[in-house]
Amino acid sequence: MEWTDIVTALSTLVFGGAATYLARQQWLTSERTTKIDLFELRYGVFLETLAYLSASGTGQLTAEGRNKFLDAVVKSRFLFPKKIHDYLEQLHKDSALVRTALTPDKARVIQLHWDEYGEFTQRFTKYLEVY
Repeated sequence: MEWTDIVTALSTLVFGGAATYLARQQWLTSERTTKIDLFELRYGVFLETLAYLSASGTGQLTAEGRNKFLDAVVKSRFLFPKKIHDYLEQLHKDSALVRTALTPDKARVIQLHWDEYGEFTQRFTKYLEVY
């Protein structure tokens, strides 16, 4: 075996190792990008829900705010586990009580929304972690 055969074999190994390293780095970059994109979509749902809770908790919910929240609920079906989607649908049903409740019940339901705020952030925290 000549020295050129040895150099050829070694260069093949070196280039193969470099190609493997670069492919792994591209895969890691793609995975991180996907996580960041998912975070941005989930965070949008989180912010719309937060705005919805705040507006319905103060009794200042507008039709536009309700529509934005409903859009976020639909998106949540594809971005979060079923329990989060079901939770958001229940929030929407509960806020319907706020809009239709008599004055004494309205205050009670508004208080429930404010009480829900702490639990709301805990439910979402796990799904908003990027790394």
